[in-house]
Formats: sequence, structure tokens, C-alpha cells
Amino acid sequence: MPKPPVKTAVARAKVPGGSHVSRAEAVKLLDVKPATLYTYVSRGWIRRMVDGAQRRSLYSLEDIERVKARSSARAAASVAASGAMRYGEPIVPTSVTEVTQEGPRYRNRLAVDLAREGTPFESTAELLWTGRLSDLPRRWRAEPLPPSFLAMARGPWQAAETPDILDLFATSTLALGISKGRPVERATHSASHIADAIQLLQALTGCFGVIAQARQYRPFVAGEGIAEAIVRSAAAGAANAVATIDAALTLCADHELNPATFVARIAASAEVDLHSGIAAAMCTASGAQVAHRCDRIESFLRESADIAALARGLGSDGPSPIARLAFGHPMYRDGDPRGRALLAIVKAHHAEVAEMERVFAFVDLAARRHKLTPRIEFALAALAVALRLPPGSAAGLYAFGRIAGWVAHMNEQGLAGFIIRPRARYTHHAIT
Repeated sequence: MPKPPVKTAVARAKVPGGSHVSRAEAVKLLDVKPATLYTYVSRGWIRRMVDGAQRRSLYSLEDIERVKARSSARAAASVAASGAMRYGEPIVPTSVTEVTQEGPRYRNRLAVDLAREGTPFESTAELLWTGRLSDLPRRWRAEPLPPSFLAMARGPWQAAETPDILDLFATSTLALGISKGRPVERATHSASHIADAIQLLQALTGCFGVIAQARQYRPFVAGEGIAEAIVRSAAAGAANAVATIDAALTLCADHELNPATFVARIAASAEVDLHSGIAAAMCTASGAQVAHRCDRIESFLRESADIAALARGLGSDGPSPIARLAFGHPMYRDGDPRGRALLAIVKAHHAEVAEMERVFAFVDLAARRHKLTPRIEFALAALAVALRLPPGSAAGLYAFGRIAGWVAHMNEQGLAGFIIRPRARYTHHAIT
């Protein structure tokens, strides 16, 4: 690791948003030799972008600052946690998911393999919850919904001009929990949460109908699979839509300790009920840096009428703001395997959709111009376009799939039997 950083005044490279610096500036900021910088890049710690216009390499300022924080943390034990909190050292033991350069492993099963094999989302969820992968296609028994929940779900949403699906998920989750009694009663209702989790997932499939043109909640139907219920609710008529959505949900099911999952574990450590914990995680996922990244990418793809418009969004002097949202991932030095896998499935099943020609041309252009590879959020947005899902569906699929992982982490944290309560390091700032 580099020596403790020194304070220097360095000008940022002229890239939209000022988020990348040149090689000389990166070396100066890190106070290391160029060879050390190259080592960080090869290990995936610092992302490198190619500025096609000036034929030079640019380095992510966010990653540089993270490496500096990690270095400082190792140099001073009193700030070790601050480095760990920024894509740093592991802070929670788990047997649920491991993030590798091949993508996340769910209980030692690669998510991309599960998606390519056509694993139903139900089987993926049960793998995360129990550690066992069924050899047979799963169909969960329909869990009846309380009348009070159905009355709420069919009520106020028609008046909303553009309902947000994550708001729908969070509100519906709390409403379903409230129908089961007081919080302390709900917390002891189910030791494993699995029955409640199945009922919740079935209930939330109907929310896709609220964001569809009909603006109508569609209750789960007995005999359906989860992906089938989403397709019916969202009025997606494309062939192979169920298989594509199953793959998307499987790839989104967990990604270790992202902000929303961390919140779910914190809530579980405080012994909340399942519905309160999932609602807390869902509200966290609604932030601009998590699921609503999908919304911005989806809007960009829907509103760009041709490849020329998409190319302008990519940027010429360096990756544009939308390109930085859609491509690259700090945890994967060679690109997000989930994004590649899902795009390949979308291409295999829906290449004939007219809009997809420009989307795949855009992916190829990003690779040639800036050596960028798509994130899972971009692939979800492309899926929403290919299946002609209602706007907001990409974020909905992202958060819906992640519920499986949140349930697994809440169960694991509950068994751990301790409260997650980090300490703060007070720093005095004089007010002038």
C-alpha cells in the first residue's frame, strides 16, 4: 500500500464532472511511483479510462481517494473503520454471498451460471435462504393476502400521475406487515421469515401493474411463478419475457454488503420484523446512487431516438455523467459480469426488437471509445426497453430481486445475535 498521503493541490482533468485525473496527477495525489499506480489498476483498485480525443489515460478520482483512505486507515488503527466503509476491508462475516471477479457467488454458486442455466427466481431465493438449490422447477404455493392489504393496494395509486415503484414496494411492505399485528408481535411471528418472504414477494408482483398503463394493482394468481406474475402485471407481451426476467432477478438477488443490504442487517440486529427491515432496505435502495441509477439510464435509452443521440450521451473527451452511471464498476476490474451476462441473454432472446439495434451499437461504441463495459443497471434498462416494460421497471426489477438477498442477510444476522453498532470518530471543526 502507498505511504501516508500528503496534502497537495492538484487540478482535475477536464472531464465532465471532474471525476478523473491524469497519470501525473494520480501519482502526485497518491504519493507513489508510476509502477505502483499501474499495480493498483491491475488489481482493480483504481479504474482507468481512455480519453479518445487526447489519447491518454485517465484515472478515477473516487478510486484514488478510496485508496488513500485505505492507506491512512492501515497507517493509523484509530481510523481503520473509515477505510473499510468505502469498498474497503470486510466488516461483516457472511456465508450468503461472496463477490468475486466472476461475479457474486450465492452459497458458492455463481450467479451468472444460475442465470445462464435458466434457474427460476424461486430456486435462487431458496438457495440464498437455505443453502440448497432445487433440481426441479419451483412454484410456490400462493399465500393469501389480508383483505386490509388488498384494499390499500387497490386504492390510492390510480390518482398518482407517475407512481414510483420503489415507493409502492416500501408502502406495500409496511402495509402487509401492519396487517399482521403490532411490531413486537410481528418480530416473533416467524423464526425463519421464509413464509412471510414468499407472501411478500408474491404481493409485490402486483405493483408492476400500478406503474403500467392500466395503473391497477394485480394480485398474484395461484399456479403462477414470480416472473410470470411480473410479466402479467406489467403487461409485457414479448416472447421469452419470463425467462429473461427470471435471469434478471437471479442476477440482482444479492451483491454482498451494498448500502441497502447493510441497512437490512442493521435492522435485523435490532430484532425488527421482516417487513420493517425490508421496508428500511427498500427506502435505502431508492437513493440516487442505488436503484434510481437504473431510472436515469432507462430514461436515457428510451429518449435517445438513434445511435447518434446515444453517442452524444457517451461523451467524446471522456466518459459523460450518464456513461459513468451505466458503465464500469469499482468491484470488477474487467467489468461487471452480471451486466455482460444479462445483456447476452437479452440479445439472445430479443435481438429482433427494433430498439435493441441501437442499444447494442451503443455498447460496442462505449467499448471502442473508452474501453467501458456495462453494469447490471444498464442491462436492466436495456431489458426494460426490449420487453417494452413500463417506465421505472428496471429499478423495480433491481429492488425486487434484491429482496431475496435481504431476507437471507436478515436471517443470518438474526442468528448472529449481536447488534451492529459501529463507533464514530469525533473530529473538531472550528466554526469561522
